[in-house]
Amino acid sequence: MRQIADDGDLRAEAVLQVHAQPGSYFTVVQIAQNMAAIFGGVVGEGARTPTISAVLRHVLPPATADASGLTLSFLLVTAAFILFADG
Repeated sequence: MRQIADDGDLRAEAVLQVHAQPGSYFTVVQIAQNMAAIFGGVVGEGARTPTISAVLRHVLPPATADASGLTLSFLLVTAAFILFADG
């Protein structure tokens, strides 16, 4: 890679720079991945909230079941996304 960079290939030089300082690259990737997980939780909770709320209504008042269903669905979808995306 060094030889290619020495021959003037800017992409090879960029790879060498990332290789020399991998911490910042992986930090940015991890932050972006977590942002995608949270976004996935926001989008996915809409699909799971009605089912979870319906189950919770058997043991909780409707208003509490709805709020708990929304929270639980968001947490479950976000956790699943992080679990499978990091794997």
